[in-house]
Amino acid sequence: MGKLEIFCAGVSINILPCRPLNNILVNVPHEGGSIKAISDTLNMFQYAQCEHTYLDSGGFQIIVSELLGRQCTFDAAKPLHLSEWGVNIVPEHIINVATAMQPEIVSALDFPIRKFTDKNDQEKEFLNKLGYNIAWARKTANLRRERCPHIKLMIPVQAYNLEQFLEFFYYIRDLEFDGLSLPVRNLEAYEIALFLITFYKLNIHMVHILGTSKLLNTALAAFMARHYFEWVSMDSTSWRISSEQSNYVHPLNLKMVSVSDNVVIDQNISINCKCPWCNGKTFTYIKNLPHREKGSFLRSHNWWVIEHAAKELYQYSDTVLTLKNHLLTRYPDTGAIEKLCNVLSIIDALRDRSINEIQFACRLDYADMMS
Repeated sequence: MGKLEIFCAGVSINILPCRPLNNILVNVPHEGGSIKAISDTLNMFQYAQCEHTYLDSGGFQIIVSELLGRQCTFDAAKPLHLSEWGVNIVPEHIINVATAMQPEIVSALDFPIRKFTDKNDQEKEFLNKLGYNIAWARKTANLRRERCPHIKLMIPVQAYNLEQFLEFFYYIRDLEFDGLSLPVRNLEAYEIALFLITFYKLNIHMVHILGTSKLLNTALAAFMARHYFEWVSMDSTSWRISSEQSNYVHPLNLKMVSVSDNVVIDQNISINCKCPWCNGKTFTYIKNLPHREKGSFLRSHNWWVIEHAAKELYQYSDTVLTLKNHLLTRYPDTGAIEKLCNVLSIIDALRDRSINEIQFACRLDYADMMS
């Protein structure tokens, strides 16, 4: 039975949802851009009484710059740079910051793939980024081995499907690394499950799921931590983004409920939340808080709910059936729950079979559900 850890991302020394804050994820372009930024980050880790620290490389900043038409350069002779004009980043920058910051975990530099639905567009995008992702994974791994081998290394997977992942993995399989990280912006929970069982079959013991706090993704992570991996972690910035938009994270389904000033709220609606901040409060009370106090309240509540949901889902992940029954008390989309739990049941039943057999059985089941 492995660990499930939820990392709080999007934090700063002045914006923390609570203290102590066990797990914090920061990224190289924002928190590693200068000596002062690194010093402030180390002070934040200490102030938050942080147990696990994760240094993400900055792939997200690269894809944002690309989507906005900004300049993306990869020049090791120039300093790390991020501004409204663009980004300059290479594996040397990642390991320089890791050496100075000394996080528990560091991520290799990656060039994220964009969200496409057309299969031809996906293949073209994958191939356009593949060379970068192979070269950067290898360079980051080699530099980490030379300069900070005690820091755990996660290699991001940028692929739309298992065939693309296996093509990428072929070129990095000889490297020294501790685990794989998986961005999920292009994937549903049942699709993530197929990636994770493939990682397991490749003898990967440590997995990080990047940038999500959706309930079904969290349920999947909890189940995989209980039964397949030594370590499964996730990170989320939604606690902060939702608070900035005056959104309250629902304690059961983790969906957003608006408490902005222009929303009409029935004063008789009660709050069914066990967090310390909601005790004795109403939605009307939250809505009418001064702007700064409302933001602070929502940040604290939202993070507590996300973290508490993960702990509860881990507790109920003893079997697929116990997880399914618990999800049905939380989430209205019974079809999505059925789809995820069917995949988990197939994976459990066929865990000693080849990945091709598991994948075929899952896709056949999915086709039956859609017919």
